Amino acid sequence: MSRDTELNIARGQVQIDNRGNFWIYNHTGKVWYVNAKTRFVKSFQLIPADKVNYIDEERYHIVHDSRDIVWISTYGNGLFAYDLATDELQHFESNINGFSHITSNFLQYIMEDRAGGIWVSSEYTGISRLSVLNEGAERVFPEDETLSDRSNTVRMINRMPDDKIWLGTRRGGLYIYDPHLKTIESSRYFDSNIYAVEEGADGSIWLGSRGNGLSIDGKWYTYHSDDPLSIGNNNIFTLYRDRKNRMWIGTFGGGLNLAVKEKDKYVFKRFLNNFYSQRQIRVIQEDNNGWIWVAPVPEFTYLILIR
Repeated sequence: MSRDTELNIARGQVQIDNRGNFWIYNHTGKVWYVNAKTRFVKSFQLIPADKVNYIDEERYHIVHDSRDIVWISTYGNGLFAYDLATDELQHFESNINGFSHITSNFLQYIMEDRAGGIWVSSEYTGISRLSVLNEGAERVFPEDETLSDRSNTVRMINRMPDDKIWLGTRRGGLYIYDPHLKTIESSRYFDSNIYAVEEGADGSIWLGSRGNGLSIDGKWYTYHSDDPLSIGNNNIFTLYRDRKNRMWIGTFGGGLNLAVKEKDKYVFKRFLNNFYSQRQIRVIQEDNNGWIWVAPVPEFTYLILIR
């Protein structure tokens, strides 16, 4: 690793991992890791230049696990595991002719469960759960694995406080998976994709959808142009509950929203709603000091908003 006092990356876009560190990419297949505390910088060429030209959009999802391994999913070049202790980078690719840890190189999302298993979702082929200790992998398919449509394209994975795993698919399916029994215990279907799920401090279930707004325990909140206290947009990309149990909503088109309880309903306070480039919120994160950071799309800079 090196320490850079300045980073000047043309057309850079930023993601933040679950430890608050920055990952910058600029549509070249190269990704820069920036440690938020030490400012150390390391770069990785995750997608070769010849592959980048065939991928419609460069997408990554990054999770720093409990063993100090950073998992990076790509859309087109499989999965990477970067060991911070040894400075080693391991590459996992799909192999249709033999065993492989993942079933597709077009990956969507990563999550670590309580047992340390790494869940990786993909286009069309469900989920691979990687067991780091025995280097094995198991498959989870929300629907019949022989289906060739998008029934098994998982766009969202979230581990809830009871350790149940919630899965959202491209076709609007929402599934609750019991990792102990290894079974799907319930399923529901919506008219649009569920992009985000979070549990409120009171045990309520919050669902963010693509196009249908926000559901709180089954009550839907949608955008109304004549109501400044309505949700900022019906496309909800991310939900985040902070240490004060406030719920933040990242929308695609309505900026950052904060849910405020009023008697038997919620109203929404809007932030970052003045310019188009600020209105599409992909990432919300709270740092150790309680500051809320967000990443608008396609902006480069993270913004500190409120504490």
